Amino acid sequence: MRPETAHHIAQKSYYHLAPERELCNVWVSSTSRWNDRDWYFDNPTPGQSKTVSYLSWRIPFADGSTLTDEQYASLLESLRRLVWSLFVDPKQSRPFKPGTLGSLAYGLRSLVQWMHSSEVKSLSELTPSVCDKYITYTIDRLAERQDQDAERQNIYNRLFKAARFIELLYLQGPVLTAIGMRGIPAHPLGGSRAGEVAAECAGRNLGWIPPLPDEVALPIMNAAWRMLGEPAEDVIALQEQCLRAYHFRLSGKPRSATPDGKAKAAAAVVMAFRFSVIDGETTPWREPVTHEVVEALHKKRSRFKSKREPLQVFRNLICDIRDAAVITLQSQVGLRVNEICGLDGEWNGATRCPSCIDVRLSKTELNEVFFLKGWLSKTRSAKEPVEWVMGMRPVGSNQIPPAVHAVNVLFRLYQPWRDLAVTRRSLIVGFRHPRGVPRVPESTGPISAVGLLNGFKSFVFRHVDLSRLPERSALGEDLREYRSSRGRCLRTHQWRKTWAHYIYRTDTRMVAAIAQQFKHLSLAMTEQNYIGSDPYLISTVTIPRQSRGL
Repeated sequence: MRPETAHHIAQKSYYHLAPERELCNVWVSSTSRWNDRDWYFDNPTPGQSKTVSYLSWRIPFADGSTLTDEQYASLLESLRRLVWSLFVDPKQSRPFKPGTLGSLAYGLRSLVQWMHSSEVKSLSELTPSVCDKYITYTIDRLAERQDQDAERQNIYNRLFKAARFIELLYLQGPVLTAIGMRGIPAHPLGGSRAGEVAAECAGRNLGWIPPLPDEVALPIMNAAWRMLGEPAEDVIALQEQCLRAYHFRLSGKPRSATPDGKAKAAAAVVMAFRFSVIDGETTPWREPVTHEVVEALHKKRSRFKSKREPLQVFRNLICDIRDAAVITLQSQVGLRVNEICGLDGEWNGATRCPSCIDVRLSKTELNEVFFLKGWLSKTRSAKEPVEWVMGMRPVGSNQIPPAVHAVNVLFRLYQPWRDLAVTRRSLIVGFRHPRGVPRVPESTGPISAVGLLNGFKSFVFRHVDLSRLPERSALGEDLREYRSSRGRCLRTHQWRKTWAHYIYRTDTRMVAAIAQQFKHLSLAMTEQNYIGSDPYLISTVTIPRQSRGL
């Protein structure tokens, strides 16, 4: 079995310093070799798509040629060595992780295409003045989008990636020298960091992901928690009946029908199901399933509506419960979305709960503390086992903390799909095909972070009414985009900021606790990225604090 990328990084494989004749058949991952036109790195971070660890060397130029053509062989080899050195031999930063290859690819592609159009033949010609021209060109190219609020974050991201690659060329100067090239003699950004240059162009604080305002967070959390009660029990019961219909006739006799016949039987079960009435309400939480017409979530298709067959509605119900549980987990524990993707789904007979949950007595032995066990990839060179506090209850109490209940629901909801899947460890199972539900193991796979992000937006779009939001929140936050987009502007990482801000507003002495929960390497990381850069928080911490009510 070929070694994965992480093995080469751990072994400090200095391929960038080796003679070219020795590199033809060298593997940089389990699927890609040094001279391949495309590099796919093995990415151990759960929930990440292949695109984040992919780089294509077939960069097209305006004249129809590509970087892999023979006349660009010297430049291509230099770029390969430079990129590889960032993973195994970084000079002024931590080694890059496989999941950053896609981000590097954008900056590399942008620079190389500009070099070709500007007749810059090699990396050694990138003097500070030449780099300044490139940055100016990039800023001018993106400036026309700066007045479009929906595009401002994209402007920042693109400019940051472009400026960052130039900055890395300077920082990796010793590597360029070692392979016989002349490095950039002075800082190409005038001493500024890439993030500062990007922010100056695109507007301040664009790199800052804001917490969700109370007026947005509370309705979403309430809708999610409501969905984890009777609706979750209904969907799990409907799922059991629907899956039985795939294997048995409705009369209970063994079936030998075609797949289409089984699907029709399952659809009949779905349409016959009657949903429960939630305590305190007078009608079922939803109408019986039919051939429903729903509005499209995608902004460009917002005018269109599509018809959903019963089995597709059933699939959407499964996703609704999943999304409600994920929202509860993120808002109650502060997890990153990829950390949720990596949760294990085995059963622990000793504790009678999923294996990712552990229960221990507090130091006073008066309370039981629930811990969520998972994996940490962010800020680490390799995955590390970690645990997060997810709730507490007095000893002897039967109360289940919301986050624990969310994990239990996910475990029960996805148990049939884990049994079907080839790999059964993941708590949440991804459905590979866009319609229907899996029937064979090949139709299942790992859940992706993008899938959970889209699920978050879809849940809010369908179940949370943001149309009555005012112009601004009680803390002065602009709510217009949340109202107009109906949740399309939301990002899963905002829950992490929301959790941190709620804890900090409750007690400003809790920065260390937030850092511990988030597994940050330093308090400075917590203060700068989660507390100190928020203008709303800075303006309110000097006055008597009030709970945000989460």
